[in-house]
Amino acid sequence: MDGLRLKIMTVVTQKPHQPFELYLTTPQNTHLDSVHRYNYGLMGMLKEFYNFTFVNRRTKSWGYLRNGKFDGMIGALSRREVDLGGSPMFFRQERHRVVSYTTRTFVER
Repeated sequence: MDGLRLKIMTVVTQKPHQPFELYLTTPQNTHLDSVHRYNYGLMGMLKEFYNFTFVNRRTKSWGYLRNGKFDGMIGALSRREVDLGGSPMFFRQERHRVVSYTTRTFVER
């Protein structure tokens, strides 16, 4: 992956009051969007280990089927506008038809 540049999309439903990258890394209000912040940190570690870079985009939706097409992160993945989803999501049958899942990164209670 040496030198590869990936496009990643992260779901944050409320617009942050600071630049997006800063919001994901600042240790304030950590109870908000904690799994997305966790995944962003995980991507940072993978970036260093595998020597790639990434651009992170924000969306408000994980991806729901509307009028035969997905919106949000699933829509961007299915249209190949981004390479990787930066937020965890539930496995849903209709999503599985259009994207490939990787692995669980966060275990909820």
